[in-house]
Amino acid sequence: MKFDCDRTCPLHELVDRCRFNAIFAKLGPGVVTSHTTTIKAEFKDTDRLASAVLAMGGTVLGQGAHKLYSETKTGFGFTLPGWSYPIVCETNGSLAFDNFQERWGKSSDLERLKAEYVIGTAESAAIANGWTCQRQDGVLTIFHP
Repeated sequence: MKFDCDRTCPLHELVDRCRFNAIFAKLGPGVVTSHTTTIKAEFKDTDRLASAVLAMGGTVLGQGAHKLYSETKTGFGFTLPGWSYPIVCETNGSLAFDNFQERWGKSSDLERLKAEYVIGTAESAAIANGWTCQRQDGVLTIFHP
């Protein structure tokens, strides 16, 4: 994710120091180094997660109990193309799934899902602040006033 900002922000955790804190708050813990941000994504918004699933061609199953191969998990369930069993977002934001060493689903799909979720969340937060965004080739650039 790129930010259109002309300065390094080592004190970004101070609300009055970085205009992007509203976005970081939606995404999860972040570390800003120059213009690059590293974010530990937390799946907290099931509406945004549903949008990411649909963008990948998946199916939203919704809240409830979902049967994986060897157990049933409760949470927000969905499927991705090529996956044999549902993926469940638990209340703590983690994903529960059975992929049997990539035979029942590719972990690279989960990385793509996380990227789509983070970019969509950041884009929504930026737009809510009245900022302009541009998506191109999987990269979101946010321009702030």
